[in-house]
Amino acid sequence: MVSAQFEDGLPIKEDTTTLEVNAHGALIALAMKVRPGQKLTVRNWGTAKEQEFRVVHVRGSFGGKSEVGITFPHAMPKFWNVDFPPPDWTPFMS
Repeated sequence: MVSAQFEDGLPIKEDTTTLEVNAHGALIALAMKVRPGQKLTVRNWGTAKEQEFRVVHVRGSFGGKSEVGITFPHAMPKFWNVDFPPPDWTPFMS
């Protein structure tokens, strides 16, 4: 769930999905119109944690939704409840 407050003071909420996650933020799909620098609050339904993010970029529209890159104020690898890197990960060596 993503929530935001716009310049007119009205709050808006939207259910969304993550396309990619990492310790510094995520790429999400949003129908609401956002802009770089805007602050959003994201709720992780799996952990019930909420965190403020900042929009860093907005790309294209796919099926009425934009790909939105968001970042934490500082690295938060535990927010998504995944390990970075996973325990079974082995770097590719050529």
